[in-house]
Amino acid sequence: MKSDSVGKRCHHFLTCQNKKGFTVIEIFIAISVLAVISAISIYYYNDYVGDARIAVRLSNEKNSQ
Repeated sequence: MKSDSVGKRCHHFLTCQNKKGFTVIEIFIAISVLAVISAISIYYYNDYVGDARIAVRLSNEKNSQ
């Protein structure tokens, strides 16, 4: 009897050779990585905007005197 993998069931997600799609863990990890990256970028963006505001205020003070 010839065994083929077409009718084969996957009992464990790591041993399945013809897996299609993503598991919940993979999606959760991807969302977590994106959340960390966006949190870091928002922090640095706010810092950059704050520095730019300070530079504008200093420039306005110099020009007004």
